[in-house]
Amino acid sequence: MAAPLQYSLLLLPFLCLFLALAFSSGEADRKVPAIFIFGDSSADVGNNKYLSGGKNITNNFLPYGIDYPSTNGRNATGRYSNGYNGADVLAHKHTNHKPKYRSPPPYLSLKIDNHTKEINITQAKKNGINFASGGSTLLWESNCSVISMTQQMEDFRNFWLQLNETMSSQQIDQLLSKSLFFISIGDNDIGAFLHEAFPNYDIKFPSFISNLTATYGNHLKDLYKLGGRKFGIANFVPIGYIPKVKERCNHELEVLMNNLSSTLPGMKYSIGSSYDVFMKIIDNPGALDRRQYLFWDDVHPTEATTRVFGDLVYNGSTEYASPINFKELAEDDNDLISMY
Repeated sequence: MAAPLQYSLLLLPFLCLFLALAFSSGEADRKVPAIFIFGDSSADVGNNKYLSGGKNITNNFLPYGIDYPSTNGRNATGRYSNGYNGADVLAHKHTNHKPKYRSPPPYLSLKIDNHTKEINITQAKKNGINFASGGSTLLWESNCSVISMTQQMEDFRNFWLQLNETMSSQQIDQLLSKSLFFISIGDNDIGAFLHEAFPNYDIKFPSFISNLTATYGNHLKDLYKLGGRKFGIANFVPIGYIPKVKERCNHELEVLMNNLSSTLPGMKYSIGSSYDVFMKIIDNPGALDRRQYLFWDDVHPTEATTRVFGDLVYNGSTEYASPINFKELAEDDNDLISMY
């Protein structure tokens, strides 16, 4: 199942390095009240499984989940991994390796009424929600098997409306302004663009990247308007066969985030560098059995890879996360601007 490291560079983009972006914990020693996660398969912890009624054929079978600890035996969990994904890895890290921890649950697992879109608001407030969906994009709409970023935003807005029924404006402000918003999205858009535009991608690229970053920026501004202030962003993963596309996309993402933080009072962010972590792993391989592999399947990393990414993005230097690392982002409450 796993792809040997020496062959991995020939595979599709390293979509899942972001998975270590999620901080969550139990009530004890938690530095943030909640975390809200958006994105694609790099962040999905089971939404696609619920979306398909448990029949998702892309990852809802062993050996996916073979290393995920369970009291009910080995079962696929909806994660695109052999075990923990990065959300789990940093949840553990964020609670100082306490034995009991949980990543934010998938949004669809919290639904009480499909007609009214009511969710279990008590559980949602406890440590956050994961809205991510494998295969999701910025520029295309949802279908029966994928939840687009636009729909994920609608789902968050539904959660926000329910908060307003149970909490004061000040309480919502306190919750959301101190919570962490993590996003890993856009790699599927880039892959689809290259597939459709090749070999004339140079001509169409300026229009594509402008549309991509504008759409990304609009979603970030919407989250800011609803109360988000702390944003952890995974940059676009290495696309080895056309490196300049990846480099240009990541440059434009940096420009976008800098511009937004300069114009939106109190906004803070950290960009995790998938590319630099990827290259570090390539340059320093070495482990046993599944841990010696970079990829778990054609495009998704092993649990071992996400652990490396978690260490470097959470505690590392600006080479791996900038302008601050994710630990600093989680702990920084200075100059957070209220909505009210």
